[in-house]
Amino acid sequence: KQTGGGKTSETTQRYLEGKLKLKMNVEKSKVVSVFSIRNFKFLGFALGKGKNGVYIRAHAKSLKKAKAKLKELTSRSQGRKIQTVMEKVKVYMRGWLGYFGIASIKTTMQEWDGWLRRRYRCYIWKQWKKPGKRARSLMQLGIPEWQAWAVSNCRKAYWHMAKNGHVQRAISTEKLAQRGYKSILELYEHALMRLNRRVPNGTHGGVRGRRLVTASYSIVMFIYEYYIDCCEALASTHKEYPLWFPVLL
Repeated sequence: KQTGGGKTSETTQRYLEGKLKLKMNVEKSKVVSVFSIRNFKFLGFALGKGKNGVYIRAHAKSLKKAKAKLKELTSRSQGRKIQTVMEKVKVYMRGWLGYFGIASIKTTMQEWDGWLRRRYRCYIWKQWKKPGKRARSLMQLGIPEWQAWAVSNCRKAYWHMAKNGHVQRAISTEKLAQRGYKSILELYEHALMRLNRRVPNGTHGGVRGRRLVTASYSIVMFIYEYYIDCCEALASTHKEYPLWFPVLL
């Protein structure tokens, strides 16, 4: 008995080759569920389904690759000023969000914010090196002398100390911002604002108020709408398999 995926593949091949006169490469084409995070990936994106319907998300591999890059940029062994490190991270994330900003990744950006702040504190703690330098720096940042010396003489790992309450109070988010820290969540929200921005006066491309979007938005939204149309068409033909789609590679 032929499966739903096989029926969809044959239907798609007949449509492409019969009506559109396009040659379908059977070896490089496959049929997958559009909501399968493991099998469905297009230009670094995937689709999800929630209570509000279908939405675009960044694929797990794309997120993993970006976080690995952030880890590389904030490596403690590079010996650069923290301001330089923060600037490199900010430049990278602006570019990354310029592409992936259309995805629903607000929660992920919030988690990355906390993770990055801890890495910055870890970076600064290592730069202070000796207990005397650490104690003096903590006191300058408002920590009482006895607490500063107690924390400075602690021999626990850098990553552990970055979560210490006194270290967090001394190197607070406000202090990091003074050195150049920029919240990833703020960058993400700014990217969304740019994507949703409308031209208030005049025309853009001959259409009043057309959205100013990036190339990634146009491509992914085209694929997204294409798959929704396929879903509706296939649902009318194969009602028992409404969530299977052809992926042409």
